[in-house]
Amino acid sequence: MLVTSNLRQRGSSGTLFLVLGLLVAAAVGYLLLQDDPGPGRTGSTGGQTAPADNGSEAPAPAPASQLEVRPGDREILRPTGRTEIAPAGEGSSGTIFGLVLDTSNLPVRGATVAFNQVLKPEERFFGAGPETGLKRFTKATNKDGRYWFDDLPPGTDFEVWVHHPEYAGAHGQVVTSLPDDQTINVVVLRPGFRVAGTVNDSGGNPLAATVVMQIHGNTFGEEDPAYDQAVGRRIEVQAGPDGRYEVKRLTPGVWKLTASHEGYADYLERALVLNGEETVVVKDV
Repeated sequence: MLVTSNLRQRGSSGTLFLVLGLLVAAAVGYLLLQDDPGPGRTGSTGGQTAPADNGSEAPAPAPASQLEVRPGDREILRPTGRTEIAPAGEGSSGTIFGLVLDTSNLPVRGATVAFNQVLKPEERFFGAGPETGLKRFTKATNKDGRYWFDDLPPGTDFEVWVHHPEYAGAHGQVVTSLPDDQTINVVVLRPGFRVAGTVNDSGGNPLAATVVMQIHGNTFGEEDPAYDQAVGRRIEVQAGPDGRYEVKRLTPGVWKLTASHEGYADYLERALVLNGEETVVVKDV
């Protein structure tokens, strides 16, 4: 009887250990399945959901370059939150990418980039201008000095003009909006020229006149003073009581200078040329 009892106890113990072993193995297998998802399953990846494998690889991000903007960089270009002076686009062209730097090759943030329509000979002949649909668009550069325009009217020629209050304005290239994406030349902003002098009447008395500088040679059609001033192509300053005035940050080129004061005829200098190494020009009126 004692031997039979011992055998029964040993048999019960063996069965118990076998059951416990099977339970542990099942638990380990469940955990392994959770950490090793099969096709079409998702598993734990450090708190994030792993994407299902659909047989295609995600495109690699385009390498960022300070000196070049490529079509693949579209995803990193973000609006700056500024209110644009003109609509950013209204057609179906490809994207035009650009970059604005200073003379140290550092990006310029918050520069206004204006795309202004270049009138073709037939458009000039028929008198196209702001009142007949002259096209103008602006964007602001982001923290990397980058900008982009898309959905422009296809097949339209634009002159690029860049303005920032801490630099002289700068001309860019003439670009044609195409169906395909394109990257245009880098625009470099510089300190520019300075014009200074005094305004006097015919008796030599100083006048606190209003002095306006307007750049010549634009291809934008008729002048629009409000728009030109907003994009830095027209600069207005007030002379002091001693008649002294100063206009800073002027791009090289041909400028028109006008001085006006109540009770006097306007003074007009139609072609004030800023060029060469001497960046300070003295102009008494």
